[in-house]
Amino acid sequence: MKSLTPLTRFIAAALLLAFSLAACSRDAGTRFTSLTDTSDVSDLVSAPSATDPGWTVDLTKKLYADLTLPTASGPVLFFHTSRPATPDDSTKGTTVGTTTLVSLNPDTGSVRWARTLGSDPVASTDDDNDTHQSLLDSSRQQLHVPKEEAGYAAVSPNGRYLAIQARAHMVSEKSTDPGDQRVGIVVLDTDTGNEVRTVEVSGIVLAHALTDDSLAVETAQNFFPAGSGTLTLFPLGDTRAEPTTLRTDQWLAGTTHDSLLLAPNELTELRWGLPTPCTVTRLSTTGETLGTVTGARVVLPGGWVERFKDPEAAATTLAQESSASGVATELVHVETGTIIDATGFRVSAKTLPTGPGIRLYTNATADEDRGDKIEDRTTYSWFPATPDSTALRTDDMPWITDHVTTDDKQILSREIIHMEKS
Repeated sequence: MKSLTPLTRFIAAALLLAFSLAACSRDAGTRFTSLTDTSDVSDLVSAPSATDPGWTVDLTKKLYADLTLPTASGPVLFFHTSRPATPDDSTKGTTVGTTTLVSLNPDTGSVRWARTLGSDPVASTDDDNDTHQSLLDSSRQQLHVPKEEAGYAAVSPNGRYLAIQARAHMVSEKSTDPGDQRVGIVVLDTDTGNEVRTVEVSGIVLAHALTDDSLAVETAQNFFPAGSGTLTLFPLGDTRAEPTTLRTDQWLAGTTHDSLLLAPNELTELRWGLPTPCTVTRLSTTGETLGTVTGARVVLPGGWVERFKDPEAAATTLAQESSASGVATELVHVETGTIIDATGFRVSAKTLPTGPGIRLYTNATADEDRGDKIEDRTTYSWFPATPDSTALRTDDMPWITDHVTTDDKQILSREIIHMEKS
């Protein structure tokens, strides 16, 4: 039997306690609604100011979710917003949580489109505190998993589509059965903001991701896939097409343009501690095994995986030390087989103007495997997280970044990272 992760152990204990009580529920008629166009978001994002060499915008700090999604059409920002609980309540005395997505022009910083989802997946109300999904979310937050909101949004490898998860609800009064939980997921076109496909699944959503032409949703009847994990793939080209279902005992860890990446544990940047080397399996959307990557450390965007060059030696080192800074690593693209040496560097996915990128840098700290908020970093190289990247780049890297200024103002800007010349 595989050992349980800290998250799994925490949730298993929480499950026994939380569901010894009757769970609250919401009527199916109050479930999430489709996206609506939001014409005025000046209360969320300011007009851009030109800077050298890019631009900057002010953000509403209390609403911005610290999540910027890289797409082919520019960055998309994630905001926690609200609307009146009763449509005709002009006083807004009682509100419900919503999510607003704002797409910015990568060249100018101006708003391209904005859409509001009638449900905020991370909102907590008295009516949904006891859904299975909210218990999973609370457990992740108590484990201090960084940027937990990132699990609610996914971008396709080609940057054309974006999927966002709505808040869960129970369809049966006082039910504690995971099968009675429903979760909606909406897919948008990142160029127009238009809705492409909306689906609703039953069970606990462990993860969702996009290939270039399908939405993959992993559900289970528990807080881990072993025993009941199911992958459901919804085509995006023909929204009337029936989905395909596949059984799995592994976690959905990422995607490539046309395949899924599965791992025996949660192997994404939403991780804690030092991951034990494992094997990532590449699976076709019809269930065929296409290949494996051994010694995997973390799954990155665009089909890239960071792995240990010597998995056995790495496992021994990680069992004895608190840092993996001296362990040899490399980046491999699971489709093309391209390998890029990353030994001695920390690897992180970043938002480029028109898609994700991968940056190699060092931290001014002895513990380079923690403390991603440390500001004193030295960057040495980077590359776009695409299959056609074959080597590290050392030219200046354009990126989209958010941070809090000295006067406690939240801003987003297009800037340049200058490479350290060796």
